[in-house]
Amino acid sequence: LPEWTEDSFPGLLMNVASGRIANRFDFGGANFTVDAACASSLAAVYLAIRDLQTGNSDMAIVGGVDAIQNPFSYLCFSKTQALSPTGRCRPFDADADGIAISEGFAALVLKRLSDAERDGDRV
Repeated sequence: LPEWTEDSFPGLLMNVASGRIANRFDFGGANFTVDAACASSLAAVYLAIRDLQTGNSDMAIVGGVDAIQNPFSYLCFSKTQALSPTGRCRPFDADADGIAISEGFAALVLKRLSDAERDGDRV
């Protein structure tokens, strides 16, 4: 078995990462991980917007990350014929033939426009 460190759980349980980020930066309010496969980031943005619209939150920080970091995950995508044989992802092309594995991260700070203008935030 691998050696246990404080970083072991975030690699096993995806929800631990959002909690550790919230604790590190002393964010108040809810923090959670959204897993909707390729639509996870979009689903997280939707949930943040819904909380802003209902007044449950005044601001939301939404982050999305994807990293296939082990050979087994790559093998799984390969065996299901999900990977594009050309290595190019063309989601809106009639000749689309699969996905291209890559890694990335993005984060958004979301706030109601009226609140941002009131607070003098740069929009």
